[in-house]
Amino acid sequence: MKWFRKVGLNIKKRMDRWTNKLNSPEKILEMATMQMENELINMRGALAETIASYKFSERQLSHYENLSNRLYQKAELAISQDNDSLAKKLLIDRQSYQKQNHNIKTELEGQKVMIQELKEKLRVLENKGQEVKTKKNIYLARLRSANATKNLSEILDNFEENSPNNLLEIIDNNIMKLEAGSGSAIINIKKEPDI
Repeated sequence: MKWFRKVGLNIKKRMDRWTNKLNSPEKILEMATMQMENELINMRGALAETIASYKFSERQLSHYENLSNRLYQKAELAISQDNDSLAKKLLIDRQSYQKQNHNIKTELEGQKVMIQELKEKLRVLENKGQEVKTKKNIYLARLRSANATKNLSEILDNFEENSPNNLLEIIDNNIMKLEAGSGSAIINIKKEPDI
C-alpha cells in the first residue's frame, strides 16, 4: 500500500511539474515583463518617429521662410526697377510659401503637443516597467520560498507519523544485537581455560 501511495505521489508530482511548466507563475511573470519591455520599445520608437517628423517639419519651415524672404527681397528689387508684373508674380509666390509656413507651424504645434504626451506616457510606462521588474523579483522570491515549503511539506507527509523514531529504534535494536553478540563472544573468550 505504501508503495502505491508513493508511486501515486510521484506521478502527481510529475504531472504538477509538467502543468506548472506550462502555467508557471515564473513564466507568466517573464511574459508580462517581456510584454512591458516590448511596449517600451514600441513607445520609444513612436516617440523617435514623432521627433524625427517634428525636426523635418522644422527644417521645412525654415526652408520656406528663407524662400519667402528671398522672394520678398526680389519683389522689392523688381519694384525698385519698375518691373511691377514681376514683383506681383514674386509676391504671389511668396504668399503661397507663407500659407505653407502657416500650415507647417500649425502642424508643428500639434506635433509638439503629441511629443510631450508621448514623453509623459513613456515616463509612466518606464516607471511601471521598473515597478514590474521589482515586483517580479519579489514575487519570484516568494514563489520559490512557497515551492520549497510545499516540497518540504510533501517530503514530511511521505513519512509516517513515527517513522523516524521507528527507524532509530530499529537501528538501536540492531546495534544492541550486534553489541550483545560481540559481548557474548567476549564472555566466551574469557571462559575458555588457559592452556
